[in-house]
Amino acid sequence: MGSRRKYLRYIVALGLLVLLASAIGIGLLYRMFTSDLPNIATLQDYRPRLVTEVFSDEGNLIGEFFTEKRELVSLDQVPLVLQNAMIAAEDANFYEHEGLDFPGILRAMMKNIRAGGIVQGGSTITQQVVKSLLLTPERSIRRKIREAILAYRLERSLSKQEILTLYLNQIYFGHGAYGVQVAAKNYFGHDVGEVDLAEAALLAGLPRAPTRYSPARKGNMKRARERQAYVLQRMQEEGMITREEADRALARPIVLVDRAAQAQQETGGAQGSGPISKEEILGQPKPIRILPTRRINQEVAPYFIDTVREYLLKHYGKEKTFCGGMRVYTTLREDDQRAAREAVRYGVDAYLKRHPEAATENGDNSLDGALLSMDLPDGYVRAMVGGVDYGRSQYNCAVNARRQPGSAVKPLIYAAALDKGYTAATIVVDSPLVFNDPVLEEKWKPKNYSRYFVGPTTLRDALTHSRNVVTIKILRDIGVGYTIRYARKLGVTSPLSPDLSLALGSSEMRLEELLVAYSVFAMEGRKPVPIFIHRILDSHGKVLEEHLPKSEQVISPQTAYLMTSLLESVVKEGTGRAVRSLGVPCAGKTGTTNEFKDAWFIGYTPGMIAGVWIGYSHPKSLGKRESGGRVAAPVWLRYMKKVSPEGARKEFPMPPGIVFSRIDTKTGMLATRSSAKTRLECFTEGTEPKEFSPEESDQDEADFFKEEFNPLDSPPAAAEKETDTP
Repeated sequence: MGSRRKYLRYIVALGLLVLLASAIGIGLLYRMFTSDLPNIATLQDYRPRLVTEVFSDEGNLIGEFFTEKRELVSLDQVPLVLQNAMIAAEDANFYEHEGLDFPGILRAMMKNIRAGGIVQGGSTITQQVVKSLLLTPERSIRRKIREAILAYRLERSLSKQEILTLYLNQIYFGHGAYGVQVAAKNYFGHDVGEVDLAEAALLAGLPRAPTRYSPARKGNMKRARERQAYVLQRMQEEGMITREEADRALARPIVLVDRAAQAQQETGGAQGSGPISKEEILGQPKPIRILPTRRINQEVAPYFIDTVREYLLKHYGKEKTFCGGMRVYTTLREDDQRAAREAVRYGVDAYLKRHPEAATENGDNSLDGALLSMDLPDGYVRAMVGGVDYGRSQYNCAVNARRQPGSAVKPLIYAAALDKGYTAATIVVDSPLVFNDPVLEEKWKPKNYSRYFVGPTTLRDALTHSRNVVTIKILRDIGVGYTIRYARKLGVTSPLSPDLSLALGSSEMRLEELLVAYSVFAMEGRKPVPIFIHRILDSHGKVLEEHLPKSEQVISPQTAYLMTSLLESVVKEGTGRAVRSLGVPCAGKTGTTNEFKDAWFIGYTPGMIAGVWIGYSHPKSLGKRESGGRVAAPVWLRYMKKVSPEGARKEFPMPPGIVFSRIDTKTGMLATRSSAKTRLECFTEGTEPKEFSPEESDQDEADFFKEEFNPLDSPPAAAEKETDTP
């Protein structure tokens, strides 16, 4: 009897030890699996990666940035039919279990044992949320145990509705679509709220294996239809729909966005497959139609979208730009942008008709062009074409490329001269000029495009006909350093050569900065800040930044008006004659560089300014006589005719302090009855001529054409001979 009791005590003690060891072991295992588990509380403040959207001035979507293309929706925005389809396909007992569906787990376990590996997960919707948001997608026993623990905790932290909302916004549907909203747009071209039963069943079949079941992939159509039929069958079995509703859904034609066509464009391969009939599934016909795919960032304004993206990256960083769900409202006007793209294409085609051999140029150095326009006086950028073909080159010539502006730089020098005591009637002698370089033992003899000299000429006529030598003489007189400082004041930021070649546009500049400089003349001396973005909102609708028109007075309104008047003459009777037919007051200047390598036209009306550049990707001659007036000005005219309001005859505003006097264009003095040619000229009050022109000039005209030799002056290091049309 005693030995029996002793044996019993031994058994009990051993059992207690086993229980204790088991408890300790389970505790250690639990600690091992839970010691570094993510905090469930983070899901209560769900912050997924969201698409940043870019809108035009009209409020239309024109661009988007993302790493995961996702748009958040609330549960009440998702049709019940889609909620039920997802539950039937992925977790029929979703509303009954507490995070784990043990029968489903057992079924999956048996299949895995028979297969000798993990082939089926049997995960609930709650587990999928945990895996997607809190864990890695690795396939291991340890990860499954951690997933089960977190799923159980999540069910006690969030409601079923909150868990389902997370799932519907997080799950991946293929082709870059995360969440039901983007999936509906990607596959069907409409919001999730418009999804019907047939579409819901197709979507619900995708998360299990998006690559395998996507109907947009080659050879997948049959599998996609079979998966859709399976989801409808599961919904019917769960009492969510009737057999008649399932049959109608299967018979309903579905319109898919053509993702296959996009893949074909991107890879160059054949994609897609023919429709599969319902006879292969349930014995009834079921067609599918395909809609073209949108490539939103390249549809309207690809170079402009790139500019917006660069701005966001600089100010907000990569994470917020691509994942922050910002809404960016820009100044771009879609009609203006379409007109700009068409105008540049027109100009390039016109050039290629004159030079068909240029069409065979390789992609490394083909013909390119750019156009940039702004509304005045607010500075809103309305159109941007950074190149002829975005697919060939993404380099933005409108805001990044520096090219020699040729005569397009002359208005900056003439404005500097006006503020240095010159007037529109100042006489400068257009005569030969020679610079000697004692080191190189060479002479530089700048010439006019026409190859002849006209003698005494007014400042107005010199700019109108783009006289090179006159501009050099003016620059030498007012000083290169002073002129560079003046150009900086107008908005030029590019490096400028501190020599007389500056007069001929040898210093490279960007189209954007030239546009700003000319805007000063159009805006009565105020320099605008180009505005690409109206405002930026965060994902909650809070305004992050807002841009309102801003300008700074940099020169006097009187000088600006005089320059506008001079540039009107360029259009009416000078190198810009090609744009006279616009029908509204306009001012502008052509630019052509040495050997016709670059063609420019910068021009403005009282309400808008636009600039055009045409040239080769790597500088080379456009051909003899292919000047700014012939190549670039017609592009500007075509664009402005499309965007200028009909019947707009608004004149450029004239500020106080402007007076008019009739002058003798030969002497620049007040005209008399004997003056052969006169002009009503404008002046800043107090600078108008006070003396009348003499009956006969005391100057010997023959002396005007003698070479003016400057042995102490060295020629510019990079002198470019201006070649503008006369």
